[in-house]
Amino acid sequence: MTDMTQPVQAAAQRITTAMFKAMRDTPQVRIAELTGISTSALSRMLNDKGDDDRTQLERFAAVLAALDQRVVPARHVAVDPDELKALRLLAAQRCLEGAPQSQMGDL
Repeated sequence: MTDMTQPVQAAAQRITTAMFKAMRDTPQVRIAELTGISTSALSRMLNDKGDDDRTQLERFAAVLAALDQRVVPARHVAVDPDELKALRLLAAQRCLEGAPQSQMGDL
């Protein structure tokens, strides 16, 4: 086995952290019910370390990181960075054009 590159390792750590944060509010029993995984299998997935000193969850996070994927809440919306830049530019222009003059002077 070769070591992970530093960027993949850092991203895998962020993914693992995000997954554990998401699991804080949902009991393992409920996660097991929703996924059809036994509670003992889920516990092993989250806690038992293999020969590489990583859990199954950490290995899966590394795979996601290597594929340049992220774990985010379902309510979040993905926006292309170029589109976001354009939206910010348009919003800034609109704010400058339509901003009412302050009655407070320079503060």
